[in-house]
Amino acid sequence: MEIYFIIFGLLWASAFSEYILKKKHAIYFSIIIAYFFTAFRFETGNDWPMYARIFDNVSPIFSSSINELLINAKTFNKELLFVLYNSVMKQVWGEFQVIIVVTTTLYFFTFFKFLEAIKAQRATVFAASFSWLIFSLYFSTLSQSMAISFFLLFWVSRINLQNRMAFVWAALAILFQVSSIIYFIVYLLSKKIPSRKILLIGWVLILLIILGQIDIAGKLIELVLSILSSVGFSGISNKVSYYLFDRGLILNTFDQAFVLLSTLLIGGWLLFKKNLSKKMALPELYGFAIYFIFFQGLFISHVVFRYRLLYVAFPIIFMILYSTYNHSKLVTRSTLLALSFMVSITYGVLYLNKRDAITFVPYQNYLYLRIFGDLDESTGLERSRKMLDSIKRSN
Repeated sequence: MEIYFIIFGLLWASAFSEYILKKKHAIYFSIIIAYFFTAFRFETGNDWPMYARIFDNVSPIFSSSINELLINAKTFNKELLFVLYNSVMKQVWGEFQVIIVVTTTLYFFTFFKFLEAIKAQRATVFAASFSWLIFSLYFSTLSQSMAISFFLLFWVSRINLQNRMAFVWAALAILFQVSSIIYFIVYLLSKKIPSRKILLIGWVLILLIILGQIDIAGKLIELVLSILSSVGFSGISNKVSYYLFDRGLILNTFDQAFVLLSTLLIGGWLLFKKNLSKKMALPELYGFAIYFIFFQGLFISHVVFRYRLLYVAFPIIFMILYSTYNHSKLVTRSTLLALSFMVSITYGVLYLNKRDAITFVPYQNYLYLRIFGDLDESTGLERSRKMLDSIKRSN
């Protein structure tokens, strides 16, 4: 477990160097440290057994057929383009590790480009994002990571007024992971930010929905899915239905408390700072953040759906937070960074003491095992099975 806090410490030290000492190149140290820690993780984290099965079942692209790819896509309930990606990577390198390395490389590159394009305090936002997303994104959802990478490239292209490339990236994001459509919906909504009064009314209603655990969104989604199926889009309908209703992730006390607190604190702060939307060079960043707060409350009962939005919204929220106080007095910036660090470390401790943390501890590194040990010594598969058995017993 200690290795996680060493990495967190190094990243937050880079954030301190940038945010307090104003060192511009701290991000490069952060990226390198986090990249090797993440890209070369070995049988560590959630979801990897499922992705390993997909990789093991596909044939290298030169010895595969479209029919085989379609069968695998249907068998594993994954988009055809993601299965094709596995087939291509298997041709390049026959070990599953190639998928993790390439996916992480693309994500880190696009995330870096995105932070650069929105003029964020890169090392600071990266430290905060990594501390919160390591367990849910960086060590887990490979197909979603690809979709997010393409969505971020879409956004960068839009900022640079490269509309044709933006269309290409948007298509790739959706073809890799159909649930990424929600990113584009929120992005379009973020272009129009209502008045503070309307936002305040919406915020109060969302708090009532959270406290009452009212599943309005679920009913609306079921209606939309029914319409999609009736007009011939059953594939999309089945896929979205799977992620919203069939994944088996149950709302727990930890999640409910997180949604309530983030809606109160982050949502309240964003409403208080509504004028930021007029001062920012890219007002849609504020729009994306505030709509995320509303959407996560509206979809509180659908854990997977909320996480999908959180992956993109968190870095944006951190960017707004740190940029707001970037030119404040030293004591203000120091207090903000210290509070961020303590909250992030507390979250890390709580998560690593959860039942599911068995798949994260001990951390295993592919390069270390390849050079100094033996890949066959990995306990990753055994730990994943224990986690699944524990979940089944508790349900």
